[in-house]
Amino acid sequence: SLGMTALQVENYLKTARKAMDFILVEGEQEKKEVTQINRNTGRMRGPNSRRFSGDSSDRLGRVNFWHGSFNGLPRTGKFSIRVKASTDRKPGQPAPILYAQYGYFVPGLTLNIMGDAGEIAVTSNDPKYYDISGWPEFFPQPEARVPDDKLSGIIALQNALFDGEEPPKAITKEIEEELNAEATREKVAKWEKALAELVAQRELFEKEELPGRFDKWLQNPPKKPPAQPDWAILGNAEPKSLEGATFVPQTDGSFLLVGLNPRNDRWVVTAKVDLPSVRAIRIEALTDKSLKKNGPGRAGNGNFVLSDLRVFAKPIGTQGKGKPVKLINPQADFQQNTSSLSIASSIDGDKRKTGWAVGGQCGKAHASQFEFAEAVENEGGTVFTFELDYMLKGAFHVIGKPRFSVSSSLLPQLDGESSRMELINLLSSMETLGGIESLDEKQRQALVPKYRFIDSKWISMTKKLFAYEARKPQPRIKKSKAKVHPEDPDFPRIIIESVEFVRNDYPSWPPPLHRRIIREGEDLSDPQAVKNI
Repeated sequence: SLGMTALQVENYLKTARKAMDFILVEGEQEKKEVTQINRNTGRMRGPNSRRFSGDSSDRLGRVNFWHGSFNGLPRTGKFSIRVKASTDRKPGQPAPILYAQYGYFVPGLTLNIMGDAGEIAVTSNDPKYYDISGWPEFFPQPEARVPDDKLSGIIALQNALFDGEEPPKAITKEIEEELNAEATREKVAKWEKALAELVAQRELFEKEELPGRFDKWLQNPPKKPPAQPDWAILGNAEPKSLEGATFVPQTDGSFLLVGLNPRNDRWVVTAKVDLPSVRAIRIEALTDKSLKKNGPGRAGNGNFVLSDLRVFAKPIGTQGKGKPVKLINPQADFQQNTSSLSIASSIDGDKRKTGWAVGGQCGKAHASQFEFAEAVENEGGTVFTFELDYMLKGAFHVIGKPRFSVSSSLLPQLDGESSRMELINLLSSMETLGGIESLDEKQRQALVPKYRFIDSKWISMTKKLFAYEARKPQPRIKKSKAKVHPEDPDFPRIIIESVEFVRNDYPSWPPPLHRRIIREGEDLSDPQAVKNI
């Protein structure tokens, strides 16, 4: 007798049949599928969210956690959570415990519903794979009527090591959460594809059309500018905003700012100048209908405040930023006052309280110039670096359409005659080669890169390229204050490198056979012989 009732036997048989259903799979084996899981940066939501008091992170200490979601939640079939991870534990410290939870959610309808998936010790200081496996039937299941394409899986990872120490006390901290990150990634991918097409179009134009346009231009070149114009406009300058604004080159040698409009900004402008001697710099603030009140600043009232200007120079072909150039005799066609907002205050070294502004005459173009205490002289040309700071307390007071020029004149006039530096360089190069009539094919090809800066179609394509570049989709960030727990650097942490979700993670079948030659006369009933098979 088994000592059990018929009902007990039936219950045991049901349990055994259920277990065999997971072990023995009928029909063709489903194809194994591997999905890379990206970490979500937001907070954990759901019935057990209190267990996730830290921040989403790739480094799991006492309180931080990792979580990510995926589409295509399986309802059956063995799965594995495959984590590539390492630990930064020191000799003598215990190994951290990688603890996983697995579950589901319906986007927009339900919170995260999860169950314990298991845990495993992370023992290696080098990245290795750690697998935690299970069956969906052992976890919270969505209702059968919910369509599969409406379900998403959720995986959460924590460090379950407990060394007897309590987590550090929470502190109030501003946290950032990206909203609808997947949609932003899709928009960025489309933007990158379109940007690459614009770049390819300009490169094709430079290769196939630009040389012909240069040949046509050579048939009727403009008159040679004066030997020494008051100002050489630096349309070939390379300005950069350290806070992310975009400069779009214009046909008049200026640059229109588009895209991000930071509260404060700093510009670094580099330009090659093929003049043997330079004595002054001019900065113009031009108007544009895209600017509020027509500018010339990006502030709501059209104003700007240039709080500090610095100039550096070095010979072409040398390393580094160059030597500082002392600026003297600042002049402007208008200044907001004669003290803290004067043109002189833009070179007084005070970045926070003073600077050149034009309040009272916004909506008009303005210009300023600064002479050099000593002329910058280099026979082979000079690379200039201009650093412009907009750091005065006040929002968005940045020039919206700047134009940079240099002068070789001893006493240049602020509104003196101007020529494009690119045109001066091109005509000077042709004169050095003996004039237009003396140019051979190789010399013409070598001059094309210099010509492009004054070619109207190249400038138009470049404007379109830079303007589109400024429209890069930006993530939607939600800022909020929350209680967070600082991590303990002395606690053995788990460093997550990647997380994969593996569907239908069954071993290959049939397994490889183990073969051994059976010797004549060998008795397989001998326990030792069986052991060696």
